[in-house]
Parts: sequence; structure tokens; C-alpha cells
Amino acid sequence: MIPPPIGVISDAFALNAYIDGTIYVVRKNVTKSEHAKTIESIHKNGKLRNTMVLLNDTNAAQAYGYGPKIND
Repeated sequence: MIPPPIGVISDAFALNAYIDGTIYVVRKNVTKSEHAKTIESIHKNGKLRNTMVLLNDTNAAQAYGYGPKIND
């Protein structure tokens, strides 16, 4: 089940008992900071289970992580 966008968050709270986790997809330089702060607050207060954030539209060459380096 995919929760609704942050602006319609009440549905996600109603479904919380039936879901394993909530994934928010945020886009670099597009997602408003107040939305990110709302997600952080939801996570810190434990309002939704397993709150996760997926950062989209980033430059992989500047990222840190596992796997082969880009441009090697």
C-alpha cells in the first residue's frame, strides 16, 4: 500500500495499523523545507510506523554509498 502525499496525510494515519512502513519520496531542490520538517516531526513523534525517506534526483557521482564508483 502506498500512502498519500504529505498534504493528504490523514489517510496515512488512518491506515497506519495496516501498513508495515511509510516511505516518503522527496526531490532535491523541489520538496519544500516545511514538508521535510513535517516528515521529521512525524518520525520523531512515532506517529507512523517505520518512516523512511527516499531522496530523489541526486547526482550519484557526489554521493556516498556502496557499489562501484561512477566514471571509474
